[in-house]
Amino acid sequence: MACLFLDEEHNRFTPFDARVRDVGGGGAALMGDVIAPRGAVVALSLALPGDRPVLALGSVLSTEGGRGPEQPHVVRVQFTNLLEPDRDRLMRFVFASLRERPPEHPAEP
Repeated sequence: MACLFLDEEHNRFTPFDARVRDVGGGGAALMGDVIAPRGAVVALSLALPGDRPVLALGSVLSTEGGRGPEQPHVVRVQFTNLLEPDRDRLMRFVFASLRERPPEHPAEP
């Protein structure tokens, strides 16, 4: 995922890279080496395999963790501007990914 933080004071974007920890139609949890203040504006570009990226604006809800390379920061972002067609594409991707994932606790015979 490619991301930009908006520095409102200087009207400048700062790029950062993150991995998606969790994503849905309302927001995402991102993992990376970044600390974001609550309420910070973030522009997100989420690559979807075989499709064009989903673009969204969001607001930081919280930043947690960050105890070294093994435990990166987790930045939780609420989408504030995501076009309905992009939300639909994102949700199709999420549901397809869930169907492809093996069950965590297979039923015993």
